Amino acid sequence: WEFIFKFESASSELRADREVVLAAVGVYGGLLRFGSSELRNDPEVVLAAVATIPWAVEHASKELRGDKDFVFTLLKQHADTLKYASEDLRNDRDVVLAAVKERGSALQFASTSLQADSQVVLAAVQSASWALAYASEDLKKDRDVVMFALKRQSEELGPSANVLRHAHEAIRDDPDVVLEAIKHQGEALKWAGTGLKKDKDFVLRAVRTAPSGEKQRCYNEAADSVKFNIPWPEYAKAAGSSITCRGEPGPVLTIKVTQQGGKSH
Repeated sequence: WEFIFKFESASSELRADREVVLAAVGVYGGLLRFGSSELRNDPEVVLAAVATIPWAVEHASKELRGDKDFVFTLLKQHADTLKYASEDLRNDRDVVLAAVKERGSALQFASTSLQADSQVVLAAVQSASWALAYASEDLKKDRDVVMFALKRQSEELGPSANVLRHAHEAIRDDPDVVLEAIKHQGEALKWAGTGLKKDKDFVLRAVRTAPSGEKQRCYNEAADSVKFNIPWPEYAKAAGSSITCRGEPGPVLTIKVTQQGGKSH
């Protein structure tokens, strides 16, 4: 930190010295903001800064952040640096595709028009299914796009419920879409439309569809009216599931209470 403080107060001559600035940003990329305007327009210096602190690119010259070739090089190191590219480049289909293929979350920095481009969004979702969160509202309710995201999620380690959560409310009323999410995680019922969560027949289908260890978790996300009228043991029996207190497979526990007079209950 002492070095950083010293560089902040360095003379203009030192801050314009290429070797000094390269050494400085090699320690802490954020020091790029103290470099001379000429060095903040130097691709090698900027890339050296980004190598230690990705967001240091925000201190690069406007000219560099608008240079397509430079931005392509930058995206190979850190796709999320798309955030600092010029407005024109964030609206450039080739640039944005390159970014989202590296890191799906970069879609959040794309222009509004490209967030509504199905090819761009599908490329982002292929990289990270939850990138659906950054798609346009129209694509969030596109059945093919949402189903693709859910199926892609099944290949990842994260919960599919996250994908359904980001889908448009209209698509969360689609039984097939919701069941696709539940197939991979029972709790995904949480993000289903209210009508489906109140439908006892659909809830039964959902419980049957949920993974074996998550059937009760699925049931727990149903509307209270469903759970009040049909308690879990009845649903478990109808769904062919064992009854447990945590939603995991296990034996059914029967409790026998004996009262005076020999009557049992």
